[in-house]
Amino acid sequence: MYDGCALLHRIAWPKVGTISAVCDSFTSAVSEGHIEVVWVIFDTYDTVSTKDPEQKRRRLKLQQCADIDVTHSTPVPSDKRSFLSNKKNKQKLINLLSQHLANKAISVEQAGDEGDADVIYVICKKAIQMGETHQGLYNG
Repeated sequence: MYDGCALLHRIAWPKVGTISAVCDSFTSAVSEGHIEVVWVIFDTYDTVSTKDPEQKRRRLKLQQCADIDVTHSTPVPSDKRSFLSNKKNKQKLINLLSQHLANKAISVEQAGDEGDADVIYVICKKAIQMGETHQGLYNG
């Protein structure tokens, strides 16, 4: 199980290419070495979240990236941090990436109206649910 938003910041983005290459890099990172079920859980950025004040503080330190039409053919942004600091761009990327992962048979969930997957324990709830559903899968 992966915290999708944390991983977005950690994976290396290609210096040139398109958002499609970012989706491929992300997919490789979450599927590498896994034979069983993989879940990726994302925060939602088009709702109010308990993280909003902290995110706003961080955005003030960065040059804000303009709103972009994020598609598979969109060129890779030159400044990943600035791009991801724009909540609209980040949500568009998450939506695109969620579809990309689903097409690769990787399970995806977004926090929905709750906004923050960490605060509402979506990640923990999903881990417990997976454990109950797949009990015995990991026992030799």
